[in-house]
Formats: sequence, structure tokens, C-alpha cells
Amino acid sequence: MIVGWPDGVNPTSKDANPYVTTIAAMTKTTRSPMYTDLALYIDGKWVNGGGRKGEDVLNPATEKPLAHLPHASKADLDEALEAAKKGFALWRATSAYDRAKIMRKAADLMRERHDAISKVLVQEQGKVYVEA
Repeated sequence: MIVGWPDGVNPTSKDANPYVTTIAAMTKTTRSPMYTDLALYIDGKWVNGGGRKGEDVLNPATEKPLAHLPHASKADLDEALEAAKKGFALWRATSAYDRAKIMRKAADLMRERHDAISKVLVQEQGKVYVEA
């Protein structure tokens, strides 16, 4: 068992609720808060490259690129939709109590990482730090 995760849920197991593993994967501290590589998160995997078209994410203050954002293909969208259907079925089957624990954990992680998240919002949206 991992502290902070619902009893009996192992976010590293294959059959874990995808929402739990999504939260774990999306909040890893190994990623730099000042990103340079962006990817699509589809069915538990980061997807990038493969000849995808994309566009630069610009800092509105400097108009300099922060990163390159890949565009999703029709196949990517179809795969994401199927993954969302599977995930929704698992989420719906999860008790309200366990869903609330997962959501509280996600909120806790966002509060813990407020500084890093705020720095990214300032750069990509031009928000002032106190609003980010």
C-alpha cells in the first residue's frame, strides 16, 4: 500500500484504477516545471513524435517558444476516447468514498506543487504570479 492512496489500490499495478495511475504519472516530480517537451497523455502513456504536426507554445510577454505541442491525430483521438470509456466504467464502479480520497490526493498534490504550477502558468499564459 502507498501512503495517501485508497486502501487496496496500488497505482503501479496493471489493473489499478486508471484515474489513480493518471494522477501518479501526471504529477511525477521528475518533470521540469519549465517544460520543453510536451506530449499527449493517452491510455496511461505519453505519446509524442511519430511525424505529428504541432505548434509552438509561446510566452506572451516575450513571444519566444516555450515548447512544442504535438497535435493529436484522428487515431490518437479514437484511442483517447476508448481509454476514456474504459476509465469512466472503472471510475463509476469506484465507491464515492474512494473517489473522494483520490480527488483529495490530487488536490493535495496540486497544493504541494503550487510554486511549479504557478511558474508554468506565468510563462505560458502571461498571468501575474499571485493570480497563477
